[in-house]
Parts: sequence; C-alpha cells; structure tokens
Amino acid sequence: MVDGQFFKIDSEFLNLHVVARSYELLKAERFEGALDEPNQARNELATGNLKEAIHKACRSLESVLKAILNTESGSASSLITRLVEYGFYEGIPEDAAKAFGDQVLMALPFLRNRLAGHGQGTKVIDVPEVYGELAVHLAAAFILFIVQRSIQLKGKPDDIESEGSSDDIPF
Repeated sequence: MVDGQFFKIDSEFLNLHVVARSYELLKAERFEGALDEPNQARNELATGNLKEAIHKACRSLESVLKAILNTESGSASSLITRLVEYGFYEGIPEDAAKAFGDQVLMALPFLRNRLAGHGQGTKVIDVPEVYGELAVHLAAAFILFIVQRSIQLKGKPDDIESEGSSDDIPF
C-alpha cells in the first residue's frame, strides 16, 4: 500500500516498472550489445527455457558492467570487483561498499553458476519457473541500479565513463 493505494507486486508489475525502465536506460545510454541480452533472457523465459533465461540474464548483467567499465573482457565476479576501484559505491559505509558486490550483485551469477551455467554433474537440475523469473527480474533491477549509478557518476573526472554515451536522456 502506497499513499492509500494498493499495488500488486508481481511479475507484471516488475516487467512494467523495472524491466521496462532498465531497457529504456540501456537504450538511452546506447548500450546496444547489453540491450540485446535482456530481451533474449525474457524470450527464453517466455518459451520455458529456464536455464537459458538464467544464463542470458547473467550475460546481460556482464554486458552492462563491461559497457560501464569500458572493457571487453572479464567475468561477472571480476567486473563487480572493479566497481569498487571506481568508487561506484561512494556514499555508503566503506565496509558495506567492499561487501556490496559479493553480497548483493553476485546473487545473479550465483543463480547462473548453480542452476544453469556450469554443468549439472550426475543429476539433472530441474529449474522451477520462479527461479527463471527471479533471474530476469534481478538482472533488470541490477541493470537499472548500475546504469543509474553510472549516470550519477558521470562528470567526475576519474570515475566511470561509458564510451559513446550521451548526457541527454530522452525521458
């Protein structure tokens, strides 16, 4: 309930408010490579290919991190670690900033690694749909956070700058 109104927080709400907003920001910042992968993750989710949805959701996060950090390589873990070096978590306590990547942003790579990305071993892993939805929604939320934060940091001379981005956001 917000301001006397009830809101149902479900997949439709998340799609309208988080997924769509992250898409808009990626488009506005001209992150074409990163823009394609969240769409692929949502398509895989819609067709019931849950492991691929999880895998592509994580790839979309990695692509955004690469765009923000202006690099062509790195694992999710190494890219998330690099955010600390750029002062990405400025404004929160130092101990929280150091742990933020591992404790928060690594949730999506954890899902990929454990449910979809590194082989199943001796038993088939059946992934319930709710985990595919979680991965797609986490990717959108993380992308929204990361892109918004990078926009805030633009203009600081030693901070993150994305190649080919624009300061004019059309909304």
